[in-house]
Amino acid sequence: MAMIARVCGVAGSFGRRSMQGSFVAVATRFPTGGRRSFSMGAFRGESKELSVVEVDYHELRKMTPEVLQQLRKAFVGKQAVGAVAVVNIPGYQDKLSKAFRAGIDLALTDPEGRQRAAAVSNTYPGWSGTPGSETHPLQSSFLFNTKEVIPGGKVDPYFGKSIFPSSDYKNTFVDLVTPMHRAALDVLRGCDMIIQEEMQKHGLEWSEAGRGGPPPAP
Repeated sequence: MAMIARVCGVAGSFGRRSMQGSFVAVATRFPTGGRRSFSMGAFRGESKELSVVEVDYHELRKMTPEVLQQLRKAFVGKQAVGAVAVVNIPGYQDKLSKAFRAGIDLALTDPEGRQRAAAVSNTYPGWSGTPGSETHPLQSSFLFNTKEVIPGGKVDPYFGKSIFPSSDYKNTFVDLVTPMHRAALDVLRGCDMIIQEEMQKHGLEWSEAGRGGPPPAP
């Protein structure tokens, strides 16, 4: 049985094949008998044994029986990688390219924008770091809260409101993350349906069992 702990978007190419117009939803999986990890080499085409399952965005939205079967393959069983590539998202490749370009320009050519969007800490929304002086590739970064900027989103009560160097920069990334968030929720919805089926085999209900269990560890 697959237990989903988190889902995130991963943009890029894998191996020699570029999955344009797609993103990868990654989830922690717990098969029966313990947790099984997997190597990122499988994503890069270095493993011939495992491959990422691809799910069409439009079919995922409809949650067809074929999609549920694909999600089972991705997240359930000993050969499950714990990830699924959502493909054919309309306009996604252009949105991704535009966002990458905006991020590069902010980091390398826009010191005023970095100052306007300066974060109070490197774990808070906004820009952190000084390009050219990093000792690690991830020391300069721009963070924002996806669940704040999507339609109907809310400001995080702890980290506060996301700050952007400009309205154009914000719109560029909102355009990127909105379909990612929608697809990720659909992946989770499908996983819920699969787990519900598995729980029913044991005379249990997924939603009720979730409410009645102990609180998650901090």
